[in-house]
Parts: sequence; structure tokens; C-alpha cells
Amino acid sequence: MIRILSANGADLNTAVAKYHPRSPKYTGELTALMLGILMEDISKIQELIALGALVTLPTRCRILRTPLQFAAELGAIDILRFLLLRGADPNEPPAIKDGGTALQFAAAEGYLGIVSILLSKGAEINAAPSLLNGRTAFEGACKNGRLEMMTFLVVNGADLLAEDGKQYKRAIEFAEDMGHLDAKDLATKLYGAARASGGLPVALNLEDGLMV
Repeated sequence: MIRILSANGADLNTAVAKYHPRSPKYTGELTALMLGILMEDISKIQELIALGALVTLPTRCRILRTPLQFAAELGAIDILRFLLLRGADPNEPPAIKDGGTALQFAAAEGYLGIVSILLSKGAEINAAPSLLNGRTAFEGACKNGRLEMMTFLVVNGADLLAEDGKQYKRAIEFAEDMGHLDAKDLATKLYGAARASGGLPVALNLEDGLMV
């Protein structure tokens, strides 16, 4: 079917679906490549790319994720590695509304393995969020109560002091709104540790909040 569509001039980089139950959080439209990622079907993804589907397709209109961002959000680590090998940029900018970088989506979902891979490929840990309804990596992790991820991000350079503590202040608001008081408390400890260290990356003893 894919080859028939391509042979008849179909654009493989346009939206082909509006919703899929396997990705209930995503409210935008899906390209054929995004559907392949959703199904975690490497052979279909390879075929689509060979026929012209772009690994580097930017967000646009109602397509709110790049292929790499979508793989990161879904936790599809093998596909994410494949897309990076095929030239996907770990710092692809987010959609203006409801978007995020690949790292921001992975951090929000608590995917430590994917975050580690993206950081090793140069992903910006303090990248600005989507203009509307966006979260930085730390803010997203805090909002969703991802305690291990929060600590990991700060240890690896998430800056809670920049812009008068903007990330920290937003993060504790998100955590409180979602009822994650443990995340709010941890964010406060991490912020205090960052202040005490002069902004250098720190590790934290989660039991007593002391720098180690």
C-alpha cells in the first residue's frame, strides 16, 4: 500500500490520521512515519524513509511532533536510536503550542535511558519550552512526579538558578497543581543544593536533602 501511494504521487510527509488510541496524550495529526513509530515497526519506518518520508520533518500546522520527538514521547528507544543514526537532530525545536523537544518529552515521561542517549548526542538540557503549554525538561519531570529524573537532570546540568530561579518556581507550581507534593519538596531541596553550590551540578541524598 505504501509503495502504491508513493508511486501515485502521494506526499508521505503530510498528515494521514488525526488520532490513534495507542497515543492518547497526543492530540495532533499523524504522518505515515509517525504511525510507523507508534507501531514500533522498524521495517515500515525504513520503507517509508526510502520512499521519501523525512526523518527531519519539522513540526507544522497540526503535526505537533517531529519523528524524533514522537519516538521520545512514546519511549520507543530502539526507534529513537535509529532516527538519530539517520540524521535526526536532538535539538529540533518544539511546536509553538503543546510542543516540546525530544528531551523534554522523555524527561516528562521518566525515560532515563532515552534522556541519557539524547544528552550524549548533544541535547540541550535547559532548552526553552514550547511557547504555549510548554515545559522545560525539569518542569515536565516535576509536574509528573518523576523524582529520579528530576535529580538526574540537575546532576547533569539543569539550571534551577537562571532567570531568578524561573525553572524552579514554575516546576513547584506544576507539581502542586498535580498533587505531587513529594516532587515539590524534592525540587526545593535541589534548588537549595544548587544555591549552596553556586550553580554547579550537584548530587543529592534524597533522604536528608544534603549535597554529596
